[in-house]
Amino acid sequence: MKLNVNPTRMELSNLKKRLATATRGHKLLKDKQDELMKRFIDLIRKNNDLREKVEDELSESLKEFMIAKAVMGSEAFEEA
Repeated sequence: MKLNVNPTRMELSNLKKRLATATRGHKLLKDKQDELMKRFIDLIRKNNDLREKVEDELSESLKEFMIAKAVMGSEAFEEA
């Protein structure tokens, strides 16, 4: 990108300040992106752990349900 500027020391000083500000802003945004990615990955891990626990509990509940149905019989189970 080409800028149309006057070739003076004042313009050079202003451009250096703008560059420093832009560089600092870029670094801050990069740091923020990195932190958000870390948090997102942590949330994914927690979600996977919770999903696994729910699936285990659901599987256990289904086993107990099938045992109860077998013990009680179909007709008695339907009435309950």
